[in-house]
Amino acid sequence: MTDEHDQGLPRREFLSRLGLDRRELRAWAMYDVANSAFVLTVTAAIFPLFFRSFSGAGLPEGVATQRFAWTTSIALLTVALMAPVLGALADYAGIKKRLLAIFLGIGAAATASMFFLRQGDWLTAAVVFGLANIGA
Repeated sequence: MTDEHDQGLPRREFLSRLGLDRRELRAWAMYDVANSAFVLTVTAAIFPLFFRSFSGAGLPEGVATQRFAWTTSIALLTVALMAPVLGALADYAGIKKRLLAIFLGIGAAATASMFFLRQGDWLTAAVVFGLANIGA
């Protein structure tokens, strides 16, 4: 592999032009890519349909969609209420990486546990999805 990229620029200059010349900036960029993939695939494309047709099986029409909407709203409201407090705490105590790791772990574990969901078990699916959203 050569050290040249995009129009013959050296790798360091190319990364600098992208704003990714430091290792920690590249790490944040990779985290953002993974987080965006979660939001796109799990929260927007796959899980809403899965929740309605599999986890919410047996519920009256429209009820599964309503419960999914409530779950999403509660999770996002939780994040909105926690974020300022956790942000201030992270800055004050110097625990940004630790909090990131904790919430990354919560989100990843909750997402992985979706594998074990059973048909018609909408409550467990809602809790797992809510935790995944909070972790993300």
